[in-house]
Amino acid sequence: MKRSSDSTLRTFGKAMALVLAASLLLSCSTTGGQAGDRFKAVRIGRETFYLEVAADDESRRAGLSGREELAASAGMLFLFEEPQEVAFWMKDTSIPLSLAWVDSTGRITGITDLVPDSLEPVYSPGAVIAAIELNQGAFTRAGARLLDRVLIDGIGHD
Repeated sequence: MKRSSDSTLRTFGKAMALVLAASLLLSCSTTGGQAGDRFKAVRIGRETFYLEVAADDESRRAGLSGREELAASAGMLFLFEEPQEVAFWMKDTSIPLSLAWVDSTGRITGITDLVPDSLEPVYSPGAVIAAIELNQGAFTRAGARLLDRVLIDGIGHD
């Protein structure tokens, strides 16, 4: 009988430790976490970019609007909780940008140039887990092509 209760206590303790660890991970949100949560190193083609992360509705809605310039190795990484079809526009964004769509395998499924200050929506070519905005032409200069894998620091892909 003692052996059974010791085993039950060990199992319960492991389960509680997993619940605690999951709670701690979930509490480190992008907006309230450390600087590493707000910026990610992303390998695209031959280059590494340092992208600001937009992982909640508020930061995704704001995007890069209102900015006057963007460093050559900078941009924005829009992350979505689940693969989904999404649309972007360039309201109040005067910087010429290019946008790449990334699917759940981490591959680029489309790259398009965006028109500054345009209110016309630009739709993803299917379900995506991420979208990346860089200065216009940066994907081409980095040698990025359709179906290339994008390597996002700290994020694995299916």
